Amino acid sequence: MLTIPAQFLYEFIKDLRVRINKGLRVAEEHVRNAGGRQPQENIGDVIRSLREKYREALRQGILDSKEDVDVILLAYELDAILVSADEGIRNWAKELGIKLIDPSFFKEMLEELAGRGKPTF
Repeated sequence: MLTIPAQFLYEFIKDLRVRINKGLRVAEEHVRNAGGRQPQENIGDVIRSLREKYREALRQGILDSKEDVDVILLAYELDAILVSADEGIRNWAKELGIKLIDPSFFKEMLEELAGRGKPTF
């Protein structure tokens, strides 16, 4: 059984609430703007814009899949160093004190170890 700090869950829930409210404001703004559109403007464009902004408000920078949560919890449990470019994984790894390596730096390290890169030391 894995034990995680309660503060992590509290911060996660707080972040979700903020994002849900932000998504709601995005939807409200698009509804207001759709009412003032010219007839020649396509409602499909309005919906597409709404989806993009809504997705950005709710999903960018958050753990948005069970796989993301699995990665975070596994790294936490193993006290491992995490290599990820995913903004949500990186943000929440920092919350739990998980060590992170930037993927581009990790690639350079591997290339150097494989003898393909130039030593930087």
